[in-house]
Amino acid sequence: MIIHSIIPYEVIFSEQSENNKKTKYITYKEAILEVSPISAHGYKVNRVISTCLNSYLDSEIEPGAIIKYDAREE
Repeated sequence: MIIHSIIPYEVIFSEQSENNKKTKYITYKEAILEVSPISAHGYKVNRVISTCLNSYLDSEIEPGAIIKYDAREE
């Protein structure tokens, strides 16, 4: 995508970069998930990253789902 504008790149895409800072990657149900924290132990799934196709069919970890995850469980 090409944007021809006098507005600096940082201003146009500042919302995206702020959201990227809040995301983290966790391993949950043998899949790597990109999540955004919503509480101390609750996360909203943004993206599923897995080589196992069954991970993409699992409605518990689909994008938009809320999961409870404790990092101490690993």
